[in-house]
Amino acid sequence: FLMIRRPPRSTRKESSAASDVYKRQVQEVYITETDGTTTKPDGAYGNAATMSFIIEFSQLINVTGTPQLTHNASATPINCGADATRWNALKCDYTVGATDASLDLDYASTAALALNGGTITDKAGNAATLTLPTPNATYSASDDQAVQITAGASVVDVYVRPTSGLCSAGTPANPDLCYLSID
Repeated sequence: FLMIRRPPRSTRKESSAASDVYKRQVQEVYITETDGTTTKPDGAYGNAATMSFIIEFSQLINVTGTPQLTHNASATPINCGADATRWNALKCDYTVGATDASLDLDYASTAALALNGGTITDKAGNAATLTLPTPNATYSASDDQAVQITAGASVVDVYVRPTSGLCSAGTPANPDLCYLSID
């Protein structure tokens, strides 16, 4: 089993005085393809594009229920679950909505991760600290990624009734309608 993983940006070492709470905190957030292993390329993404937020904790986590993450492209939170390829991460799948927009995709705030009735704990059952790194700062989703979300659909399908004549080849079976695709 080979797992391709983005190398961590952090080389932080735990001090001897570090508390147990530090050991359960969020270390980094980044955006991947929905496979969870390939970093999402910089660029603009429109309606129906898919990607995932990966929220890495500093140690193994156990997840119950469906935590949610609120991002800055929409007020609607997205559902998260334990990442099947990482023992210390949540994976929050996101499909761009028709009205979503963000010049630099990130989560909405340091408090954007909510338990939503579930739990996130370490192997001993201690609650994880849910505070995320400051948006647009080091270790945030937008730290070294430039993922832009553009509002509106990228393609619109339209069926029209011609005023005269028949539609050309490749149109729907109904000869009274013509198919157009507007980019």
